Parts: sequence; structure tokens; C-alpha cells
Amino acid sequence: QDLGADEIMGDGEGKLADDSVLEKLWGKYHDYFWSRKIGRDVFMTFRVPNPRVESGYRLGRVFMVILAARDMASQAGQPAPFFEVILPMTESATEMLQVQQSFQRIAEAAHESFGDGDQVKHALEIIPIFESVESILNSGAILREYIGLVRREGGTVSYLRPFCARSDPALNSGIVPTTLGIKWALSEYAKLSAETGLPTYPIIAPGSLPFRGGLRPNNVAEFLDEFAGIRTIVIQSAFRYDFDRPQVEVAIQTIKSQIANAEPKILPDAILAEIQQIIPAFEKPYRSLIEKLAPSINKVARFVPKRRERVQHIGLFGYSRQIGETQLPRAIGFTAACYSLGLPPELYGLGRGLKWARENGKMDVIEKLYRNLKPSLIASLKYLRKE
Repeated sequence: QDLGADEIMGDGEGKLADDSVLEKLWGKYHDYFWSRKIGRDVFMTFRVPNPRVESGYRLGRVFMVILAARDMASQAGQPAPFFEVILPMTESATEMLQVQQSFQRIAEAAHESFGDGDQVKHALEIIPIFESVESILNSGAILREYIGLVRREGGTVSYLRPFCARSDPALNSGIVPTTLGIKWALSEYAKLSAETGLPTYPIIAPGSLPFRGGLRPNNVAEFLDEFAGIRTIVIQSAFRYDFDRPQVEVAIQTIKSQIANAEPKILPDAILAEIQQIIPAFEKPYRSLIEKLAPSINKVARFVPKRRERVQHIGLFGYSRQIGETQLPRAIGFTAACYSLGLPPELYGLGRGLKWARENGKMDVIEKLYRNLKPSLIASLKYLRKE
């Protein structure tokens, strides 16, 4: 709170999603949260399980926490604290609608059982996370379809907050395909807003290393220019703790004051075909090299401390991260292991991709869309152990 954060985003099944979460916050920090209303001034947003890839029972549990918190807030004269959820691994419009409808059914059942009519009236907004380069490229079309589905069901869409993942698509495809995909998506969101009149507020969660997004307190202006159109940045721990506090505070205030001013860059429709040609040229050599390096990466990643507690999502090992038949650690462990080995992952397959781009006249497109590619590579090359 003292760094000016307005929103907490967390796993819907971690310690945050407790029936008594509001009671604990109001009890321990009464003065702070009484003057800063949760749901109006500060926000807490759960990342919920995706029922496409795991049991829906966990999703129902989160819904009941949200309904219980709303009821408690209503009795205390507070606004509804939870009105959005983040849906990971979104790949279709129907997934978004189904989660929304599932919440509505549970709210109606709670009303029938316990008599609270207010719960039925307030819909749950869905924040879709697009976690692969393919789904990021398709995200504009997915959102268009979602708007149509909601309206056909008699509902309304007031705004959209599409969330472009940064680390996982880079882990699976490399930094050039990921960056180009996000650039196209930001352009599509702007076009969608112009067509429908619905505001879109895109979200990104970059780390400090170029591979994970490259946002640091000392390059905020460059990042906001590179990803113009982003409206929410999820600050990672390295941004806060690897730099001096005064520098971090200034950077946070710069983001908050300038992020809404950077207008998205609209790309012509024809550029999509160019992007779709470029992506495989970088993605294929990246993946082929990862498969060779995976044993060494996994061996080192075992020693990287876990950064946060997570509920395991699928079986014993959580959502799998793999390329082909090769199992990989999560993005933080993967990146830490690569840098510890002196092999920055920004470079994987890059030489072959750039060689193809030069031979096929695509360098101009890459340099126009990814203006900070060269500075990003220079920053990562400092950690390359050439031997």
C-alpha cells in the first residue's frame, strides 16, 4: 500500500481466498480500509481455476467466497468487494461466458437458499488471460465473439480487460514472437473499442529481465512507449526489491500518471500476415534448442527457491510447462536457471531467426514493431558465458 498499489491480483484458491478475508483486513487495518473502500478505491482480484482444464468444484468454492464477501460488505454498508475474476489459459469466448453463467447459477441458488437477492443482480466480469502466442494473436477475435455471445444471451458488456501474459508465451515461443503477438493484440483491442464503443483496458505483467518483459524502474518511459495502449501493469517483485526504494516510488508514480496517455499504435490488417510468417522463423529454432538444453535447465531449476505458495492445479505438478515432450519449470525457475548457467534465454534460436528475417526482407517489420529489441539483447548479453 505504501508504494501506491491500487489492485492486488492473486490465486483464487490461495490464502487470499478465505471466507474471512474481508473480516481480517477490516479488523487488522480498520482505518486504512474504512477510508479506502475495497471495490471502489482499492481492488482485490482472484485468479480462478479454468474449468476446461480441471474440475469445476474449485471454481465453485471461489464463487462462494466471493458471494460471502459481498454479503458481508453489504451488511457493513460497503461496496461489493469482488466483481471481477481472472480466467487463466483463455482460448475461446465460450469459456469466458460459461464462467460468467456458472457464477450466475450459483448466485441464484444462494438467493433461493439464503434469500439474498442482491447477489443475483450483480454479474461477475471476466478478465481473460491469453497465455500463448497463438491465443494472444487471436484474442481480438475471441473478445468480439464474447461480446456477441453475451448480447445474444440478453446481457451487457460494459468494458473489457484483456490480460496478455508475458512470461509463459516467451517460455514457449521466445521473445520476438511474444512481443510481436502482443503488439498485434494491442492494436486489435483499440480497433475493437472503436468498432463497439466499449472501452478496453489491457493488462500486462512484465518481469525485470528482457525475457520476462523487461520493465525496470530505470526504463519506465521506454516500456510505456513500446507497449503503448496497456492500461494496467502488474508489478513483479524484482521491480520493487532489486532497486532503491526512492527510485521505485518515482517509477510507480510515473506509471500511474502516464500509462493512460500512451495511445495504442494501430497496425494495418495486412501486417498480420507478416507477423504470422515471422513467428515460426523464431519459434522453431527456439524450441529445438530448448529441447537440447532442457536437462541442464531442469537440473539447475531444482535449486531455485519457490517465490510464492501456489495451489497445485492439475494432478501433482500444477499446470504443465512443456515444449513437445520436454517438461520445463515455471517461468521464474526457468529464467533463473538459464541465467545461472550463463545462457540468457533471450538468445535462444535468435541467430537463426534473424538470419531468416534478413534473407527474406522481414527485418524492417521486426524493427518497427519491436523497437527495443537491440537494447534488450545488449542487456541480456552481459550475462552470456561464451564458453
